[in-house]
Amino acid sequence: MAVIVNLQLNVKKGREEEFPQFIAGVLPDTRAFEGCNWVYFTTNSSDPTSFEFFSSWDSKEDQLKYMQWRQENGSMEVFASWLEGEPVFRYLDVEQSY
Repeated sequence: MAVIVNLQLNVKKGREEEFPQFIAGVLPDTRAFEGCNWVYFTTNSSDPTSFEFFSSWDSKEDQLKYMQWRQENGSMEVFASWLEGEPVFRYLDVEQSY
């Protein structure tokens, strides 16, 4: 079953302007990963340190394989160095599409 993954996070104050540039270098690999259909990176207009990602995956298992790959290649550690607090992941099963 297709799943939408929502990742919510806050970037350390003072790094919010650099973060989109960092992400621009990372997301092409995310999109190219098997099972990923699309990725959106968004900013919160009322909080410049708050960002969200929305992505569509063929399955939750595909997204978890992607996360394992990121962990194994060390990029999750680099990603975490940008963050203030813990990120929040939400997995949303797609019930219907129009």
